[in-house]
Amino acid sequence: MSGDIVGAWDVSLSDGVYRTEFEHGTTTGKRVIYINGKEVLRRDWMFKLVGKETFLVGNTDTKATISIEAITGFSYEYTLEINGKSLQTFLDNRAKVSKTWVLKLGGVDYRIVLEKDTMEVWCNGQKIETMGEFTENGSETHFAVENHECCIKATSSGRKRNGIVHSLLVDGIRIEEAIDSFGRDHIANMNYQQHLANSAAIRAEIQRFESVHPNIYSIYELLERVEDPLLQNQIREHVIAIEGKGNMGVGN
Repeated sequence: MSGDIVGAWDVSLSDGVYRTEFEHGTTTGKRVIYINGKEVLRRDWMFKLVGKETFLVGNTDTKATISIEAITGFSYEYTLEINGKSLQTFLDNRAKVSKTWVLKLGGVDYRIVLEKDTMEVWCNGQKIETMGEFTENGSETHFAVENHECCIKATSSGRKRNGIVHSLLVDGIRIEEAIDSFGRDHIANMNYQQHLANSAAIRAEIQRFESVHPNIYSIYELLERVEDPLLQNQIREHVIAIEGKGNMGVGN
């Protein structure tokens, strides 16, 4: 890379974080794009100094576009869009629909990502097999990293804004952001093939369960408008019963 780098952005996706750098020669119009240090696009001569360059990022072929706009004289502004949205908007949306944990196991760094809308789990850029089940308090998604037993628990926060809370446990230890090491290794004692056969149906049921929660919270808010305390409590008891049955789901 030369000294003509004019913009750099970090794009966080399910399969990893991609460092995107843009090189722009304002004399020749040269445009070069690098992703994690690797050149993915080059145009050595461009008569038009402004415009757009579109390329793909990551294993999921996410669409990215760099826009070049003239400000004044020979000054230019460079912006990156992902899937038609500004990078900040895209990252804000990603924060809502995904959850990421970074940890170290056996001296190796791991980045685990949960896609909330599909319940898919990614580890260091690879989508991994998972097994889902309902519990008394919500749902659990089980998988393994090397020979470590991992579980993502989904439980209701009891608050509309927070919705479902997802937490990662590795070998029974809850992971916040990063951790250097863990205790003894554990090997999962479960019938793997049997759980795999039902995993797709279970994930679909978990998605349905999570989609119902915003409506339940709305009912709780509407209950505050019911003036009759007795009627209010009766309706609340019915809603709580419905919510509880949603937790039963598959496997009971």
